[in-house]
Amino acid sequence: MYPYTPPGATQPLNTSTCFDNSPVFAQDANAVSTPNYLFEFNHLPSDKDIDSLVLTGVSLGMHRTLIFLFNSGYSNIAPFPDGTENASNGPNTLDPQSGELTALAGSRGWYAVAW
Repeated sequence: MYPYTPPGATQPLNTSTCFDNSPVFAQDANAVSTPNYLFEFNHLPSDKDIDSLVLTGVSLGMHRTLIFLFNSGYSNIAPFPDGTENASNGPNTLDPQSGELTALAGSRGWYAVAW
């Protein structure tokens, strides 16, 4: 951590404390899509400190007391159906830089994503 000198101060603050803000997501996390239509969604992540952000799916198995099981073909980084399950399902991608999620699901269902 680099020394941080607040505006108007003459000395930097103690560097043993982190003065970094958490990123925020400007878009609500609820979305609905229609089968066989391209679904594009962005949580609009931003950071007050203008830090670079990289998004990825997280492991739901990190919870200490709950066990999360995925059906065959699904995982924390692949939460949507793909072409191996149904030929009308398209590629599903997450741009780690912009946070743009693109999916084409021909299979009906409820799907959850954790960042």
